[in-house]
Amino acid sequence: MFKDIKKFFADFINNMRQKRSFRYAPLIAIPCLLAILIPTILAVWHVYFKEDKLFDAHDVSVTLYNKENKILATETVTESQVEGSFLVNLLTSLNAGNELSTIPNNTSSEPNYRIFIDYGDNTVDYDCYFSSSPSTSYLSQGEKYFGVSEKHYEDFLNSGYSEAAYPESTPPTLTTKQGDTILPRNTYWHYKRHDGEMKRASEIDTVSRTQRFEMSGSISLGFSRLPDVCSVSVTDSDGVLIYEGDLDRLSYITATAGSLLHIDITASWARRDELSAYGFLDYSFDVVCKNYASFDISASVVRPGEFITLSGFDIEQGSKVIYSTVSEKSAVDEQINEITAQKVIESITPIFSYSDGNAHAFLPIPYGTPEGEIRFTLSSGAATKEFSVTVLNFPEKNVITLTKSKKVINNAISDAALDDIKRVMTSIEPKNTSAALFRGEFASFDNELTRGYSYGDRFIIGEELNENFSAFGVDYVTSLNDANVGALNIGRVIYTGYLLHLGNFVVVDHGMGLATWYCHLSSIDCATGDVLAKGEALGKCGSSIFLEDSGVLLLCSLNGQFIDPDLISGKELFENKTQVSGGNNNDVQ
Repeated sequence: MFKDIKKFFADFINNMRQKRSFRYAPLIAIPCLLAILIPTILAVWHVYFKEDKLFDAHDVSVTLYNKENKILATETVTESQVEGSFLVNLLTSLNAGNELSTIPNNTSSEPNYRIFIDYGDNTVDYDCYFSSSPSTSYLSQGEKYFGVSEKHYEDFLNSGYSEAAYPESTPPTLTTKQGDTILPRNTYWHYKRHDGEMKRASEIDTVSRTQRFEMSGSISLGFSRLPDVCSVSVTDSDGVLIYEGDLDRLSYITATAGSLLHIDITASWARRDELSAYGFLDYSFDVVCKNYASFDISASVVRPGEFITLSGFDIEQGSKVIYSTVSEKSAVDEQINEITAQKVIESITPIFSYSDGNAHAFLPIPYGTPEGEIRFTLSSGAATKEFSVTVLNFPEKNVITLTKSKKVINNAISDAALDDIKRVMTSIEPKNTSAALFRGEFASFDNELTRGYSYGDRFIIGEELNENFSAFGVDYVTSLNDANVGALNIGRVIYTGYLLHLGNFVVVDHGMGLATWYCHLSSIDCATGDVLAKGEALGKCGSSIFLEDSGVLLLCSLNGQFIDPDLISGKELFENKTQVSGGNNNDVQ
């Protein structure tokens, strides 16, 4: 070919020399001929001398797959069409990079593309990985690895075929607690490309049919990236709306085993300069509820001042146990305002602690609760059970004669003094840790001190029995002035201070709404926020407001109610049950 071109130019120039009238014609003709022939020469050079030589007299076919083996693009061209094909030129040029000895560091081992190139009877395929930099992007063919030049890297990432190379092009995923991925019904998702342009993602898997999932315990869903706005609606099989709100409260829905629920979710992520993706997704799917959890209580007969342990077993991770009282129906109008045992417990919310698939909580029966029946249910997802507990009358207690000044005692048990205690109780309730901080058996002061009076004892003040006041704690006395007072179990100090009824006092939170109060102290040797070990000193015994000897007044509160301290002193609260191990590792240091 090149000999023919050379001979053509020689003959053309000799002919021009033989004709003087055309002496200057070569100066005009040669540039014209070169303008015509140079593209042909370059095309010949490209076809016959390109390093990879894929196009030698063959049609070329390229196919681009994503990592799920879905075809993203395919194109077949003849030899004459090669130069005009962007896809073929782009993909076939990627293999021109230098061979690498190893895969670049800090890259995923899973390619995000596969390229098949067919020419004639030959096929070449490459696994291709695009990262955030050309220096860590590569192709592999068998055990060989090839780098990607910066130009080819930018050409590809700015092309219309590069969506799978951008992690941001895949929207956040919605999964069940069992690990099932829920596909959206509609999507509108944009991601930022290498050139800074925001492009709408088109390779998102969606579903038009209604998906169905089985869930046990509760309906618990989560996004891999939290949306800025999320709305959820749940309807039953009859189309009745049973929930409308956000995703966080979805796990509180209860349903009977085997029931079918329909869920619609719309979630959106706002466009922000610092983020490389935004958009919205909406879902529509069904859930079939299953029933695995079971429930139990520690007692079916109680008295005021005692408490019931509520337990749930086989509670799935992320699920919640829901406590709810059963509404009391009054037969006659006069009974509406009557204080009943059921109405007393309606204001109490037990605090559940979860560990290893089990959940436990305490339900206190306040002092003064009338005799009667209380009914409540425990639920988790599709599992539910109703309980009935009988409340008996408060037993007769001792009558203690107080010898201290009648005026001092009456001031200490006045409405104002007792209201101060209620205010402290209200202020510390939000500080209670939900997880159980205590471990094993609680200590007992009965091993070290002498008991002055007990929970529920009544007082003779100035030779008269006070019918309106009974002790709501246990008072211990000692002949040892300034004896150390230790915490009954592991806990965190949540309050220290002074009140007329309690003197100097310290409140220690043990978790699950349970707290111990150490009162009538001569000194306080701890501070709010301190974490105390079992038996660790928190103060010293001081003067009792009610008794002549020095000592310590021990109170025990549970979910805003004072209960009998004897119910925890020297006892292990989860005896014959799985011990609650507490929440995260930051609860107790």
